[in-house]
Amino acid sequence: DGRDDWEPLCRAQGSFYLPKGKKLQLEIAKDRRVDLSLLKRIPTGLLFSIDASGSKITDEDAKKLSAVSGLKELDLSGTPISSTAVEALKNMGTLEKLWLDNTLVDDNCVPSLIALNHLKKLSLEGTKLNALALESLKKDLPATTEIVV
Repeated sequence: DGRDDWEPLCRAQGSFYLPKGKKLQLEIAKDRRVDLSLLKRIPTGLLFSIDASGSKITDEDAKKLSAVSGLKELDLSGTPISSTAVEALKNMGTLEKLWLDNTLVDDNCVPSLIALNHLKKLSLEGTKLNALALESLKKDLPATTEIVV
């Protein structure tokens, strides 16, 4: 269940073979901007998780992330994204876990988060959401959604 439970397979360069029965997580480089436009070419359901925590991802990059079909987990913690990025993610209907810790998201992202109605875990530590917005999330997301603040 933890974000650090992944074992490295290979660098995301060229072709590689995914061992049968394994879930694939893409870890975005932390030290430089990365062109995410190629993500739309990844077949539906191939990527299980994207770890972009601590990366230089922007609100504009989030639009490219939303092109990944079948994604279950997305970690955007510690990135400079705002509620505009969350708006771009609202149609990721398969997303089950989303980490937005220590980002610039605020109350404006609440409707977009509520649209992610398959969330099982939503982490919002260190964000700018006020108590009313958090209460709205608790009320409008499924009762089974774990909200970490």
